[in-house]
Amino acid sequence: MGKDQEMGKDQEKAWIPGVAPKKMLSEFHQGLQSLGFDQDLYILHEIALDPAFKIEDLPQNPIAAVVEAELKRAYWDILKEELQKEPPIFEHAFKVLLEVKEFARNKIIFRTSTGPGAQAIMRQLDSVIDENTLRNHIEQGVFDFRVVLRNVCEILAKLCSPARDPDVEKLRKEDDMFTALKSTFTLMENIERDITNFFIGIGHPDLVKQTRNKELQHYLARRVQTGDSGVRQWLKISMDECARPSISAEDLSSSPGSRSPSSKRLFEDPSEKMRRITSRGYVRLINSETPFPFPETMKIDSMKLAAFAEKFLQLTICTGSIWITIDVAGKEFSKSCGEILKNNLIIISNDIEESKIALVVEQLAEECVKKVEEWMRNEKRNDFNEKSETIRKQVIDLKRADHPVRKLIHDRVGRLVEAILSGTWNKEFPSMLLPVQLQLTAFALKFAKLCTYNRETFNGVYIDLIRELEEAAQQSTSAAN
Repeated sequence: MGKDQEMGKDQEKAWIPGVAPKKMLSEFHQGLQSLGFDQDLYILHEIALDPAFKIEDLPQNPIAAVVEAELKRAYWDILKEELQKEPPIFEHAFKVLLEVKEFARNKIIFRTSTGPGAQAIMRQLDSVIDENTLRNHIEQGVFDFRVVLRNVCEILAKLCSPARDPDVEKLRKEDDMFTALKSTFTLMENIERDITNFFIGIGHPDLVKQTRNKELQHYLARRVQTGDSGVRQWLKISMDECARPSISAEDLSSSPGSRSPSSKRLFEDPSEKMRRITSRGYVRLINSETPFPFPETMKIDSMKLAAFAEKFLQLTICTGSIWITIDVAGKEFSKSCGEILKNNLIIISNDIEESKIALVVEQLAEECVKKVEEWMRNEKRNDFNEKSETIRKQVIDLKRADHPVRKLIHDRVGRLVEAILSGTWNKEFPSMLLPVQLQLTAFALKFAKLCTYNRETFNGVYIDLIRELEEAAQQSTSAAN
């Protein structure tokens, strides 16, 4: 398999819209408390956003992860060293077995079984890991570690999901004492996680309602202390933009994915009005990595929004690079190499930031030139030097925020996302966005999920603030007249 095919195969992995960059996790965990959110509310928020949420999806503080990993390594290193001695020392292993028992009792058995069933399993576990019996066996030199662990394995087999059956079978066949004990702990941790994810799944609708209420109450309490100037300014700017028609008929004919605000009365219904105004506002929050003003109602999602802004920039730059390359090289190039080029550009630009965009566009330009030159040589064309230089220069020029192609694509993407958020999208894509249709759809739908959750949580707050802002504007107009 060639490099380009491998890159294309990995393209889906590389494109993860709305996932926070790892480099931001440490800063986020440090700043979470300063924003007024405790860890529990943040975890509930993450679960509420995703019906398919798994507890292992939670971002982990990198510093805490390193510390935990080192502690675990030391823990298992001591055990391994003791078991490898002749004769083996079971001091540490004995303590580990008691921990196995407590873990199984508290985190697995009484969460999966109730009544007589749980009591029966516990009696079985007590007979397998009986502290006095095991201690006597160790002292008498008749302790058989493998028998104990295999009996524990049979108990766990009754409690785990079918997805863990291969792990159970592998553990049954394991003869090495150290590996068997460590694998037992790993199996128990996986079972515990499966149980947690199961309960999250069945209780998700109720959890969403409770979490929305918690977030709303948290915001209202904080508003008394810190005010709401951010959300007011954010809504006011969006209201002003929605109130003035700015999309021409020519724009609409080339951008079927969105409709003009003037084509529909925005102010008939408070909920519809709020939906359209916030749709414009949400798109403003991903126009840059540091949007201003920033609404207090979105503080808990500040890291996600920064990640979406990064993907918005990536979509814009990649689409611009593709559009320029096809425009210079011709449509035949697009048919032969367009998909491969797109996949490669996405991978190259996956960690794009505004601060390092000059470097990224140079890399994108070189990839575009390389693909065009390869194609033209295969097509036995000899004018690639001139075309290559044109492509290189124009793609590198995309580093300018005011570049006409970059501005046009940024505008088209923003309008399409806004149309999806406001419910006015007619399921069509502007022609210049078709090369990234799959990526843009994934981006927009994931962003829409975040925005829908926020809008439903703060629905009443937004409607009241919009009404207050309208009344203030009317009073100001009356006073001026």
